[in-house]
Amino acid sequence: MDLIDRLWRGARVLQGEGVNHEAERFRAELHVEPLVDGRAMMLRYRATLEDGSLVHAECTLLGVGPTGALCLWPVMAELPVVMPHEHRPALALTPEAFVFSSGDRDDQTAFREEITIAFGPDRTLTYAHAWGLPGEAFGPRSSACLRASHVAGDSRWHVRLES
Repeated sequence: MDLIDRLWRGARVLQGEGVNHEAERFRAELHVEPLVDGRAMMLRYRATLEDGSLVHAECTLLGVGPTGALCLWPVMAELPVVMPHEHRPALALTPEAFVFSSGDRDDQTAFREEITIAFGPDRTLTYAHAWGLPGEAFGPRSSACLRASHVAGDSRWHVRLES
């Protein structure tokens, strides 16, 4: 089953916790919105500190690119442009992980990033960012483990949002 199909069949809202590149713990929330009969997905991701401060916001289009490869197009405050991230199956450590890359992780002449979406055996979803700035080493920077819970009266899995 491909990633779009798995997301189509899964939760629309997931919440969890993570740690960022500054070793700060954060609460994470991921909204999954199918687009055009499930041909693509919009992923809306937010990370907030315990005091409610927003530390990361991202809207990402997931779909098939012009080469036929699955791609992510993330829009985030940290990047001044939208950098396509192509699916790189060879980089995945498990069959349940989908790694998307904007460049060669070993190329220290440019910014490069990888976004990983991984499904756990315990019905969790990990959303992780790894990157390297020009002249610096590439490595994991931020990761959140997310989970959905069932809302009564709804046939899909959702998380109750806190008000």
